[in-house]
Amino acid sequence: MTHQAVHWGEGLFLRPHHFQAAERYLREEIRLAENWNVPYDYGLRKIDVDADALANWRIVLRACHVRLRDGSHIRFPENADIPPLQLPKNLFEKQSRVMVYLGLPRFRPGHRNADMPGGDPNCRYVVEPQEVEDENEPGNPQPIEFRWPNVRLLLDDADLAGYDALPLMRLMRAEAPEAPPQIDPEYIPPVLACDAWPILQHDILDSICSRMGSRVESLTRQVFDRHVAFESGHREDLELLLQLHSMNIALGYLWNLPHITGLHPLMAYMELCRAVGLLAIFRAERRFPELPHYDHDDLAKCFYAVKRWLEGEEAAPEPIKRPFVGAGLQMQVHLEREWLEPSWAFYIGVQSSLSYREVVDLVRGDLNMKVGSTRQVDTIFAKAQAGVALQPDPEAPRCLPGGNWTYFKVDRSTYAWKDVEETLNLGIRINDTQVDGSIDGASDIRLKLEDGRLVKMTFALFAVPAQLLR
Repeated sequence: MTHQAVHWGEGLFLRPHHFQAAERYLREEIRLAENWNVPYDYGLRKIDVDADALANWRIVLRACHVRLRDGSHIRFPENADIPPLQLPKNLFEKQSRVMVYLGLPRFRPGHRNADMPGGDPNCRYVVEPQEVEDENEPGNPQPIEFRWPNVRLLLDDADLAGYDALPLMRLMRAEAPEAPPQIDPEYIPPVLACDAWPILQHDILDSICSRMGSRVESLTRQVFDRHVAFESGHREDLELLLQLHSMNIALGYLWNLPHITGLHPLMAYMELCRAVGLLAIFRAERRFPELPHYDHDDLAKCFYAVKRWLEGEEAAPEPIKRPFVGAGLQMQVHLEREWLEPSWAFYIGVQSSLSYREVVDLVRGDLNMKVGSTRQVDTIFAKAQAGVALQPDPEAPRCLPGGNWTYFKVDRSTYAWKDVEETLNLGIRINDTQVDGSIDGASDIRLKLEDGRLVKMTFALFAVPAQLLR
């Protein structure tokens, strides 16, 4: 129904009809302005549900701010009263999930739309008198009748035909028999801002940003560890840099979303879809996926779909690094059972300021390094047995840290390695007369070279998944 502006003229005999018509026109203008300026201008802005009351089968709201589809603004407890709703114990007898609405009786032309408390329950407003002071001449309060929206909580089995109703939450059956209902986390009601619904703000937006931030940290670490640069000419390096570039751009769009007050969910969803578009080229399909179109009345469907896509791809595998730590005269490291798949490879890395050739000569020469299980390596060293065979590898996989690392590939076919797999412990013994200081408890050692130099060395085991060896 369209409302026209009242024509105010000289000598007009004022009646309540004039003011009511003027108010209806003003309300309609405000509603149109909100609707034209902000898409999807209805929904929750704030809600606080009493969890203790819900545990006793009652819905009690501490606060509730909403804008209904007809433009009505409900602010409980400021300008409305929302009575608690007692839930029946057979609530889930016919269905496992029940919707809860906030309802306001619709405006009915030609009918009474306001009544005193205890009057017609279908009236849109409840009239309550209050004494009001004059703003400029205090001390002479006068009674004025105010209208309060006659809102109430409704379940989805109620007749909503005569109400402007907005869903507030969806209740679900608890797992335990006869347990009180719970708020369904898989439903998100229409909201005016993401921070109005904590699951949307924290479990979705914040979770996505945290996951992407961790992925950026992982890619950045790989770039620095491998000394990746555009001029390297390797296809893997270029793809890694492009992926990091796209992830940084996507994260730049998303980084502030969980912290913005009043962010409309449409804007948040558009930014998430933009991030999907930036990253889609790195998925197998190489194209933007078929995500749901924005649906203000089914936000969970939209946001959970984009969350699954952004978090769905497992992070690219990385080599697992475990540093050797001194224990007595040994340097030891513990292995994990899942690393022992036949397709995995193992490398012992030595980090130092020496050249590749110097490290290889030192390990095979003065250090007399022996490798085996922690229970066998002392015997292997003392009796000068072969132990676990190591092969210097100047062309170690590019996934391993570059720079000042020298790598020795572990031969998994030797008899000594079988005991390592059985005990899940790997030990190194070196000529301790070359060591300056103690090995015990140290994560790096200092070696005295023949020319008098002191060199710090760090030893680490790298377990490399099969995907990184192709």
